[in-house]
Amino acid sequence: MKRRTKAAVVLLIIMLMLIPTTPLYAANYSDVRVGFWYYDAVMTLSNLSVIDGFPDGSFKPDAPLTVGQFLKLVAVAMYPRDIPEVIDGEIYYDEEYSFPADHWASQFYYAALFKGMITRDEFPLEQIDAEITRYQMSIVLHNLQKNIFGIVNTPAEGLENYIMDYGRIPEKYLGYVCSAYASGLLQGDENQNFNGDQPLTRAQGATVLMRLIYPATRLPTNFWSDTQAVDNPKPVTDEWFSDAVFFGNSLVGGLMSFSGLETPDYIYKNGISVFQVSNYECFPYEGKNVTLMDALSKNSYKKILIELGVNELGYKPTQFYAEYTTMILDMKKLQPGATIYIQTILPVTEAKSNSGGSFSIDRIIAFNNELKKIAAEQNCVLVDTYSFFADQNGYLPASYSYDGIHLVPYCYELWVNFLKKTLI
Repeated sequence: MKRRTKAAVVLLIIMLMLIPTTPLYAANYSDVRVGFWYYDAVMTLSNLSVIDGFPDGSFKPDAPLTVGQFLKLVAVAMYPRDIPEVIDGEIYYDEEYSFPADHWASQFYYAALFKGMITRDEFPLEQIDAEITRYQMSIVLHNLQKNIFGIVNTPAEGLENYIMDYGRIPEKYLGYVCSAYASGLLQGDENQNFNGDQPLTRAQGATVLMRLIYPATRLPTNFWSDTQAVDNPKPVTDEWFSDAVFFGNSLVGGLMSFSGLETPDYIYKNGISVFQVSNYECFPYEGKNVTLMDALSKNSYKKILIELGVNELGYKPTQFYAEYTTMILDMKKLQPGATIYIQTILPVTEAKSNSGGSFSIDRIIAFNNELKKIAAEQNCVLVDTYSFFADQNGYLPASYSYDGIHLVPYCYELWVNFLKKTLI
């Protein structure tokens, strides 16, 4: 049943129309292919003329960046109009300052210096050709957020439990690293180590700049808090989902279209509610429309991951509780050997919550409380996706959604990564 439906294509078109888009990919590197984790960042920044490749047609994503190269990338991407001119071998920052242009990156070094991105002590000019470390990168990111955007982010408690090499981070870098994590700009390796003393690669540098330019591509900034403790020390792989099915509304369609997870089945319908899954013919199967529950009976599954509830917010919580419980009982009859995972209703943005109607955070919390009761009573696994996506005030960050409810494409990948680190 692993098919891509017309509905998914329509969803993609709608999303691309409603969210700010990045430039079309015109660059063509021999070592950058679709599916690579850095593909979007490299191709987008190439078409913005922020980065480029080598004469042999390669990008060399694993090659280290020097201090001068990274400062140039930051300057071109973030403050191109403030890069000082070079005239007759002299760098002119303004009428007061001039410096000898004795290095190709001197103008970017002095721009960073006067913008407050760096200090001479932390980044001596004599080391402009040295490989920049991830620790040094975090300094630039922190200062850029503070001095360009006027933002200083304080991470939620628990970050020390998320960064596995947190205890090895030198004190002089610790605040910078935590600030960059709290901005959604950084993450560690597959083992959640930051590896601050390692060189920053070209692929990593491009990814960080992409997150700076396009806030919607940034990482969630609350997944290490106490409410988001990761229970699974060894994340599951795509193969874990090979005997699973995602079941529910249009958000499940988003997971199918944008998460990159192709091993499970997806049974969903845009706008569907728990009141319709058993009696509303909407899911195409072998040329005929069947109900979502009928579609569920066509294969055998070991795991059922449900995402329902946002379209039910106009009902009473007691009605929702009763119908959802009935659905769970029916699922157990159809799939007696399956573990059922109940994913909580995602938050909406503050603007959507305050717009009137049923899409309020208070109602979502009330309905999620009903889901908690159902999970406990029916021996299902509760997956707190609400807390994963909620900001410190309980809302969905505005940059994560194009309409206050649905997610922008990148967030579906974040959703799956959260599941991989949470499910056992």
